[in-house]
Amino acid sequence: MNSKIFYVIIPLLVISTGTVFADEIMTVGINDKNYDEGDTITIAGKINTIIGETPVIIQIIHNDTFVYFAQKEIARDGSFTDIIHAGGNLWKSEGVYTVRSSYGNNAIIDLEFNYFPKSDSIEKTDNFEVSAGKY
Repeated sequence: MNSKIFYVIIPLLVISTGTVFADEIMTVGINDKNYDEGDTITIAGKINTIIGETPVIIQIIHNDTFVYFAQKEIARDGSFTDIIHAGGNLWKSEGVYTVRSSYGNNAIIDLEFNYFPKSDSIEKTDNFEVSAGKY
């Protein structure tokens, strides 16, 4: 009976440690939660435990399609930044996109944002006068 409890508790400890471990190694943020096509997405973070020359991997994913990929160098203070313009050939549809930042073998952080292509966004224009004339 005691061995069954042991086999249940150990996996729970491993799962919770993995999550905490990622948070201890790296923090990441984005500058907004909603982007229209052409907007600037700023991804910034900090690595607390630098591993040699290992870069941070940044991916943007939508519906299992990778729409962006980069390897970013880490500054001496552990910080990193990536600036992306929302849109392009792979950014075709509106929806929730995921920024996945990974570092080393154990640190992965996912952040989500909403993306709206121009074809889906509503543009507001000023009113203008139309006069009826002879045809």
